[in-house]
Amino acid sequence: MNHSRTIPVVNIAGPGSQPEEEDFNFLPIPAGINLPLTPVLPEQALPAELRVARHILTTLIRDMDNPVATLPFPLSYKLNATEQQNSGLLDQLLGEGEISARVLLSDGKEQRIQETVFTGVWRVREYNSDQQRVADEIIIGPIPESIWQTHPQPLITPELPPQPAGLMNGAFIAHEIAERVKQPVKEPHIINLTLLPVNDADREYLDHFLGEGCSAIFSRGYGKCRIVSTHFPGVWRVNYFNDMNTLLQDMIEIADIPDIAVAGIDDIEDAYAGLKNTLEWLKEYPVTENEPVVRMECKVCWWVYDPALGDDVWQIPPGVPFSQLPDYWCCPVCETSKSGFMVIDEGNNSCKD
Repeated sequence: MNHSRTIPVVNIAGPGSQPEEEDFNFLPIPAGINLPLTPVLPEQALPAELRVARHILTTLIRDMDNPVATLPFPLSYKLNATEQQNSGLLDQLLGEGEISARVLLSDGKEQRIQETVFTGVWRVREYNSDQQRVADEIIIGPIPESIWQTHPQPLITPELPPQPAGLMNGAFIAHEIAERVKQPVKEPHIINLTLLPVNDADREYLDHFLGEGCSAIFSRGYGKCRIVSTHFPGVWRVNYFNDMNTLLQDMIEIADIPDIAVAGIDDIEDAYAGLKNTLEWLKEYPVTENEPVVRMECKVCWWVYDPALGDDVWQIPPGVPFSQLPDYWCCPVCETSKSGFMVIDEGNNSCKD
């Protein structure tokens, strides 16, 4: 395995086990009990963003319009390039929920996954090695399958590492894991290392045996929980921390995916109702009046702002009228403020202040 593309597993207890501040910068995890917040929305929406939000929510609701228990999960909607450029309102509507994850794919890409405020509705964005976003998808289901399906090929006969001196229970724990990994059907099983007599040699031995995986999950609901995959499919390291980042529970869980990260049927039913209510509300949402497509020319350097093109320098997407540009915007060439622009009359190419 290429260790430069794996998610490291830290020591599970003892010196160095309690995460430093940077350990939790991998994905943002709040310090306390944080429930999802209602997104703060702008007073008005751009027509293009409103159209994208309405269309995508309508499609999701249509696909979910059956008893949730009978739906063929996962349901998905892939945003095209235009929708990605005009997804600002949709992003705010979906918000961020309690679960986030990162997955390193075999082709070198990385998935960054964020549960929305609607439990069971996930935003999955994919990035290439240059950190450029190459895909944006909404997935509805208990959990995106890439989180638990992306792992090395299973070992038919897991081999235990040589036993160093000083082991107490590390070899016995590793043997138990190996026996369960070899079973064709893995019954959910938890080994709570916090409650077992293990020493530093045991911990190092288990670290070496379990290895490193390709998926990391973070839960920021009631406390903090970090779930990291190992070299063995269906074997996870699960750590719970308090507000001071002190390790409280250190467990090895054998399951397709730990239950704490999975949305239930009731959750998805609630999400369906929430999406329907949001769409109804969107029908009454105030829309910025459509303005004539007018180009504006800088009086100093003659650079032209064309709403059809937007502004790459200021990351203004196509379709934004000049009057809707933020107050801090200025000419990307000479930095003249908005007041230093004049209207170009598209009809006869004459200019007027």
